[in-house]
Amino acid sequence: MSTNVHLKFLFLLFFSSSLWDSHAQHVPGVAARNSLKPGDTLNSSSSLHSPNGRFMLQFYPWPAAFGTTNYTYLAIFRTSDSRLVWRHGDNPIELSSSPQPTNNTVASLLDSGNFIFNEVYSNGSKKRVLWKSFDYPGKVLLPGMKLGVNHKTGQNWSLIAWLTDDYPVPGAFTLEYSGHQLIIQRRGVVYWKSGVLRGNEFENISPKVISMYHFNVVSNGNEESFSFICKNGSQESRWLFTSTGQLLGDDPQPIAQADKCDGYNIDGGCQRWNQPLCRHHHQHGYTVELNRGYFVSEDDSSYNISDTNLGISDCKVSCWGNCNCVAYTSLFANRTGCKFWTNISNFIPNDLAYLDLVYILSPKLSHSGKFPLSVSMNNRQDSNFNNISCML
Repeated sequence: MSTNVHLKFLFLLFFSSSLWDSHAQHVPGVAARNSLKPGDTLNSSSSLHSPNGRFMLQFYPWPAAFGTTNYTYLAIFRTSDSRLVWRHGDNPIELSSSPQPTNNTVASLLDSGNFIFNEVYSNGSKKRVLWKSFDYPGKVLLPGMKLGVNHKTGQNWSLIAWLTDDYPVPGAFTLEYSGHQLIIQRRGVVYWKSGVLRGNEFENISPKVISMYHFNVVSNGNEESFSFICKNGSQESRWLFTSTGQLLGDDPQPIAQADKCDGYNIDGGCQRWNQPLCRHHHQHGYTVELNRGYFVSEDDSSYNISDTNLGISDCKVSCWGNCNCVAYTSLFANRTGCKFWTNISNFIPNDLAYLDLVYILSPKLSHSGKFPLSVSMNNRQDSNFNNISCML
């Protein structure tokens, strides 16, 4: 039986049969559970908590993304700030009836935030690990989670950003560990590299950021992998991979900013790739400024692409490849689809909330060897991400 098939069976076994049982409520004064045994159920009004209380696992409906409450995610949250750290799979779990339970499997939420299924002997001792959430990271890397590859099983560990911050489907950016360095790709094109890890340092990651972490690397016939822990021992840290290609850690300064890579600059680990000839004519290149406002006249100067599989980075690439394109933004409220403006320059900034946030391509006025500052409401993609638990 394959891992995926077995996992599907286990999820159905433990969780689905009583998911919406309104009679199952938390009883005050009773210690929170961290494990499920055969016959136990987890439903919309109950949860699992790690023994140290730092993590919570529960079902989380996402009707805004899928238009129905018949779908739900199994998700793990950090209890200190209710931040999502893991969710099950690329697709939501669809409710269905449960098979007959077996008596040799236990599911547990560990202090690390790892959710595991163990096969156990009749005396309760562990026989083997059948599945663990750390093998399937999403957009968050926790201390002890791996990036890399298991050469024996073929298991790949990588982060996949969401399409948008509001739409939890696989997006354009991936983060992997290969050749002893961290690599960010956008739809198969390498945007950013950390540089080879030497000692405990990456060439293209700030020493201030690096100083908070200890990196663990395994490189042998079984696997090539990378993981981190906080030097101060904190388990509260997380690395967040955003929909625009930023990698955020515990310091206000991002770990990586692939959103600043345009294909012609090599600052901070950015990589070069082929560019339209029309984007080469300006000696200092271009920058993208984010402003709220409107164009005075849009007659025949704007067009839309109503594809909900496109995120804002896709809009940027499309605009960049059209030599007449001067601005772009998302088309829909969930930040999918694209709207473009061409051959127009009379943009009027205005902070009225109902106006669009527009990304405007502008020639750089100078070249300092550093990334230009963008005009934006916040320079971090997760404006409420104020975790400083790893700071020494």
